Amino acid sequence: MNLKKLIAPTDLSRLSRAGVRYAVEMGREQGCEVIVYHIISAAEDWFADDKLNPASALVPQQKQRLSEFVRETCGDLLAKVEVRQIVELGYPTKKSLRRPKKRQLT
Repeated sequence: MNLKKLIAPTDLSRLSRAGVRYAVEMGREQGCEVIVYHIISAAEDWFADDKLNPASALVPQQKQRLSEFVRETCGDLLAKVEVRQIVELGYPTKKSLRRPKKRQLT
């Protein structure tokens, strides 16, 4: 099985470290990109546009937290695998089942 991309969702908790680490190790072994995906829980039904949602002010801070989380969890592997980090607003149960938005890819 040749994977092209692997998505590793995280809530930035200690418990999710093992899953993210495993995904990055698997990405290295398979030679595929790993997308570490964090969703900020927000009432997306209130605002049709994420830019108008007050929770969008949290995105820069959460991007920084995700970056630190990834470095702490698997910093020793980052030079050996392509890792992309994505932060989005929404309901985690809904968003994690869909592909991340292209405009959110960083």
